[in-house]
Amino acid sequence: MQLLVIDDSHNIVAGKTVVNKNLRVTALEEFWGNEYPESIYLWQGAKHELTIQEIINHRVPTLDDAFSTGDQMNEARDHCQELYFRLLPVLSSKLNDIHNTEYGDAFWTTALGYWLYRHICITYDKYIHLEQVDIDNSSLVLLDERSFTVPSDHGEYLRCFSSDFGVQQLVSAYCYLFATKDFPKLRRKFVFESDNPIDKKNLVQRVLKYVMWKFSKAMRRLRTMATVQEKLNQSKEPSVNAVVALCGLHYIESIYTGLVNKSKGLIKNNNAPALSSSLRKVNLEKRRKLAQIESADNFYKYFFQTLVHCFPKRVLEQFPELCKAYQADIKKKMFKYIVSEDWISNLNNSIYIALAQNAGSKFICHEHAASQVLFEKNMLWMDYLAADRFISVGWGGKDEKTIKGGLCSKEIVEYVRDPGKQEILFLSHIRFPYLMVFTGYHMANSSYVSDLSNVYDFIHLLPIHLKNKFKLRPRRLKYFWDTERTWDIQGGEIKVDHGSYSESLDSAKVIVIDHLSTGFAEILLRGVPFIVIHNEDIHPIADKYQLILDELSKCNVFHGTAKSAVAHLEKIYDDVDAWWNSKEVQTSVIRLLAETLGPPSRSSDYLLSLLN
Repeated sequence: MQLLVIDDSHNIVAGKTVVNKNLRVTALEEFWGNEYPESIYLWQGAKHELTIQEIINHRVPTLDDAFSTGDQMNEARDHCQELYFRLLPVLSSKLNDIHNTEYGDAFWTTALGYWLYRHICITYDKYIHLEQVDIDNSSLVLLDERSFTVPSDHGEYLRCFSSDFGVQQLVSAYCYLFATKDFPKLRRKFVFESDNPIDKKNLVQRVLKYVMWKFSKAMRRLRTMATVQEKLNQSKEPSVNAVVALCGLHYIESIYTGLVNKSKGLIKNNNAPALSSSLRKVNLEKRRKLAQIESADNFYKYFFQTLVHCFPKRVLEQFPELCKAYQADIKKKMFKYIVSEDWISNLNNSIYIALAQNAGSKFICHEHAASQVLFEKNMLWMDYLAADRFISVGWGGKDEKTIKGGLCSKEIVEYVRDPGKQEILFLSHIRFPYLMVFTGYHMANSSYVSDLSNVYDFIHLLPIHLKNKFKLRPRRLKYFWDTERTWDIQGGEIKVDHGSYSESLDSAKVIVIDHLSTGFAEILLRGVPFIVIHNEDIHPIADKYQLILDELSKCNVFHGTAKSAVAHLEKIYDDVDAWWNSKEVQTSVIRLLAETLGPPSRSSDYLLSLLN
């Protein structure tokens, strides 16, 4: 058994605050306790099937959120980062023992660093709240350990352990480890479904629509590949191995085609080879080795115990097979550079890239999501840790590792102003019901409920003449929070938009957005007039951009509350252009654009320069 030499600072010795309560840890009611007169929710996320008014006014209380403010989230982010650097060497050693390999920490950082940090965050969140509960004097139903889910990859992991079933499993794992009480148990099976929810009332139409979408996507890809091949044939260049391998980049077709053509095939797609045996039987003997530690710290005991069932098959049961196939492919292709953005949540590609690095290739990470640099705490540290070079979407650093690139994942069409445009388009964001990671923008539980409340307040504060022009664009994804149900707008008077995103932006007179993301970056690049609702107490901005935010707030582009945003919208609606084109607004908006975003040519030009 491995000795983990760390302190016991996570052990809570003070009195428990939750005693003799029925616990509601998820929205799965069959697992709620019923032994005591009083109940308590452990997270706001456990109420995600209720409306916002029911959530706020529910008679059953919710345990105080330990990470409800931006400062608390940032402290947790820093602490989990420290945990990452403590735990990575231990886990690396265990994996090398299991696989009979000798890979260093740098290899495992690229191969599973993003997954590991997210799992640390998720388990730390659960542990901190559960430690406030006198678990032996509580009531709940546990998920039978025989029903515990083992994810195959990063995507399955997030969909399970940031939603009800996975949280029920994590809470049950805590109880099995620390409780002496014999709790009732239930067996359930978690089935991974598509991210695209299917309305059972319109099953046939939705399935046909999905099939047609997949077919259209495949045909577009085939046309692109045919065009690229035709260009290569015309240039009479022989088929060659790539010098720069693109592995999981979300570049739009025109940029990708341009790179292949200009490089004469020396820059092209090279994803990890697909293997047929994607499903392997869970090897519990190997998995239990992950949990074999000695530590006085209860969090570490809990964390390693969760690995038995939470650790992805890709990095355990399937890892030897993947390594053999990937190493052969890398040796055959002999590329000098490998460029990726989806490695952050695609274990096939992250393992492939780690093996390529180990074989001598240079890893260039292209920033995945725009706008995260605006936040005081983000995930860029992991990108820097793994990559040899880092291409941003436009912002620059003083270090030699950062290349000022551009946003390549969106087709940017310049916004056309038209007096006939009347629509107020509200772009809302979506989150898992439970915490995924500690950053300034991936909020959960009470902080996300606060964001949801802002949207609800905005809708209900709109005067009737503006509400008639209003259209809400929520996102729908399986396993995520159903915001339309939360706002209780299904079939109501509010117009809901699920059409073409690009067409929706183009038809708007003004856009209101409640989050800083890639979508926000696209609005900024298009030049659409916009208003942002941004609560800095929950989403702290990095010091570097604080002055710009202050300027944007002074000219009423940024608003801290829904009330302020509605008041300003009512004031400018009849002449949006007069406000938007004012010197103070344009100066601030152009400055934000110049300091955070760049044209896609900067990324493609850099990749082409690698051939010199």
